[in-house]
Amino acid sequence: MSDRTEMISINRYSHREGFFGGYPTFSYIPGKYYNYLPVVKLKKEACVYQDMPVSLLGEVLEYPEFIPLWLREANLLVQKPDIVGGSYVGAIPTFEQAKKDNYVVLGVNFILEEAADPKLIYLNDFIAIGITYPLFGTHREQFKAVHDFAVKTNYVTGIPVYTEADPLNPRERGDAVFALFFKEGFAEVEDIPEYLEHVHWNYTFNDKKVFSNENLSDEFVLRIYKAIKVALKSINECSYLNEEESKSLIQDGFKKVIHFSALNSDADARARVNPESLSEIGIKESSFPATDEVNGLNLLAETVIHEMMHTTGRTHIAYEESFGTHAGIGCGGDTAGLPEAAVKYWTSPPLRAECCIRDMQTDPRDH
Repeated sequence: MSDRTEMISINRYSHREGFFGGYPTFSYIPGKYYNYLPVVKLKKEACVYQDMPVSLLGEVLEYPEFIPLWLREANLLVQKPDIVGGSYVGAIPTFEQAKKDNYVVLGVNFILEEAADPKLIYLNDFIAIGITYPLFGTHREQFKAVHDFAVKTNYVTGIPVYTEADPLNPRERGDAVFALFFKEGFAEVEDIPEYLEHVHWNYTFNDKKVFSNENLSDEFVLRIYKAIKVALKSINECSYLNEEESKSLIQDGFKKVIHFSALNSDADARARVNPESLSEIGIKESSFPATDEVNGLNLLAETVIHEMMHTTGRTHIAYEESFGTHAGIGCGGDTAGLPEAAVKYWTSPPLRAECCIRDMQTDPRDH
């Protein structure tokens, strides 16, 4: 994933979570099967969004992967209140582009003065609070250093903006960085599985009518995104899958390009594995009403992780109604004296994967 698509992906993730925008901190936290990425989610109280003509943002589309250039050009606009229509303390581009009235526009979130403090931070200031790793090599190192500095100095987070005494090329910089530091109540930081970046950039919905001619509703698509996050977050702590199954679930399942579409059948969901990196999952929306947000989301997450396990090539025998009374044995229950077929079904990898969500399995008839 390129630097720009990573920025776009996290901004889209934040939107789908109900926030105004967002960006990655690049301050990774190690995990068992994947790292966690702290991401910043900007609240609506922090920003004013505007589509800005590309002509006002210099050469960003000529150097689309140069993240500091995007940030500098957006923040230089702040110094022109007659153009941006107000007084702001800084700006964070969405890195998205679109056509509007036959010209190209770029999305920018302008930061309100009450939301953040602009500060020039010197190298000795970083060192004084224990931040001694490389600070000025790449934008990733700068994002991480500024975020960590912000947290240590009682801000929610911070982001370098590459203006003032902060030259564009980090390798030509002096010993200071100019940054925005967000106050409490205007932004949140969430540690997410790093592969959610891939999900929010590459997964598609309704593009192809694979299992039916219907579409998943927009509301249900957002619930699927949330269920994917619940499923992914469960893998690092799941004891019901062995190491090979867990790694495969991520590498051969979630890291593929997945297309979701509506399903019109007796089943609640179905997976189709295609060659190379693409798989398809059909979900019957009516089987997952949004009446109970917590349990309904967990049930959807169990379905998603079950079908994802199918995309790795792992299967189970056909379900029979007599198996229903034995639901849960795949989560460590006693199998002594139980019908062999029922045990084989509930202890298969797709069914054991369901246990990762809330330590239980659900009889398909209950959906």
